[in-house]
Amino acid sequence: MINNWLLANKNITPLLKVVGLCLSFAVLVWWITRHLNFGTSQHFNVVAVGIILLIGWVTILPLGGLGITSYLINLIEVPQAVLRIIYLHRIVIVPILVACYCGVIFCYWRFLRRWMVQLIQPGQTINGAVTAKQNLIVIGQLLLETIIGLGLMYLCTSWFARVSDFWSGFLLLAIGTWLLAAWGAFLIAAYFKMPISSRANAVFHLVVIAIGLLIVGGWTQNLQAQKQAHLPEIISHRGVDNDNGVPNTVQSLKKTVQTHPAKVEMDVQETQDQSFVCFHDANLQLTHKKKTIAKLKNNHVKQIKLTDHGFETRMSTFDEYLKVANRHQQHLIVEIKPQSLNPTKVAQLFGNKYAQQLHRQHDQIHSVDDLIVAKLKHNFPDLSVGLIRPFVFSRLATKDVDFYSLDYRTVNSTNVRFLHAHHKKVYAWTVDNPKVAERMAQIGVDAIITDQPSLIRAKIKLNSTPTVVRVKNVLWQLI
Repeated sequence: MINNWLLANKNITPLLKVVGLCLSFAVLVWWITRHLNFGTSQHFNVVAVGIILLIGWVTILPLGGLGITSYLINLIEVPQAVLRIIYLHRIVIVPILVACYCGVIFCYWRFLRRWMVQLIQPGQTINGAVTAKQNLIVIGQLLLETIIGLGLMYLCTSWFARVSDFWSGFLLLAIGTWLLAAWGAFLIAAYFKMPISSRANAVFHLVVIAIGLLIVGGWTQNLQAQKQAHLPEIISHRGVDNDNGVPNTVQSLKKTVQTHPAKVEMDVQETQDQSFVCFHDANLQLTHKKKTIAKLKNNHVKQIKLTDHGFETRMSTFDEYLKVANRHQQHLIVEIKPQSLNPTKVAQLFGNKYAQQLHRQHDQIHSVDDLIVAKLKHNFPDLSVGLIRPFVFSRLATKDVDFYSLDYRTVNSTNVRFLHAHHKKVYAWTVDNPKVAERMAQIGVDAIITDQPSLIRAKIKLNSTPTVVRVKNVLWQLI
């Protein structure tokens, strides 16, 4: 909690933040070694504990690092070519990376832990009936505390928030960080075979609790003092509003434009004869066909019937879609699907056909493929182009891009501030829950892409409990 408070505070210099992080790490190492009875050199084992803790911290960085990962990401720059491969082939690559990561976690817990136990006096063993029983008791207590804590947190976000925004935010942050600290302390104790139940120094614990409450109070005050959030633009995802038609078709677009979304986001793919049609999926399995758009000609594609939520219509060409949008003066965000084709040729072809018209109508283009976006920006610099990111694990590039479309689960105040500092807009997708929309608004996103634009516009409330919503964002970033 202290580390995140340090990193999130804009008034603290980078040097003081580094010093604070080092001091908090040193306190943690001292706390662990204080409870362990080593059989060899005390100084050597303190260093060993520090190294193992550091390795463990690096190990949990992919899980968020208790909120610190989002700050470190901006210091890491993965080559764009590597990022492109990962994003385009994430369905295959991500499961492999997850499996490898699970193996790293297993090795850290199994083998490094065994070596750690060998440093402790022979009287302490890594396994034993007493320890297992103690662990079960503590886990039961933690589960009970967690259930009660989550219940209190729910009351803070619903009932108590109506009474006092500040105090409900204070309690929400205090309970949330307390639960995280409790589970973290248990895992550390289990890893290092620290005594689970011991006679604690009451004065020491009271001092720690007092310091923690002061930090929570200051952090809550800081969150309350933040400037009022603005209402982000509401963008229709795939041109629908509450399942009012088949996505990415003229049928749904004609209905959705009547609700006046700020923009309509939709998908296009290139056909075999170099035309563009509106379709999302990589193949036509939903239409019971075993082909892809890239292997079909435009005339054939136009005859394909699409069904969704009781609606039926034929597939729309982009020319048809664009004509309807322009007639209603509806701004578009066009997603160009990669399709495993030559990205630069796709970008050039699409730009030659539509760049001038899209620029004139103030429409935008985005894609998950960096090469498509870079080619469009290079050849048609007046176009507004963006990159789609389903997850973020590297510093976001700021060259040849005007905005980012980020999965809302990866959006946090750190990457929003970073992009805004470089004058890039941030769109969050796909946000269908008004409460999540409020969180995104308080973070500062510029637009929300949703399947429920009318619902989000009607239900989003920015001025009711801003502190509570900001605390929620802090807790989500911590986990």
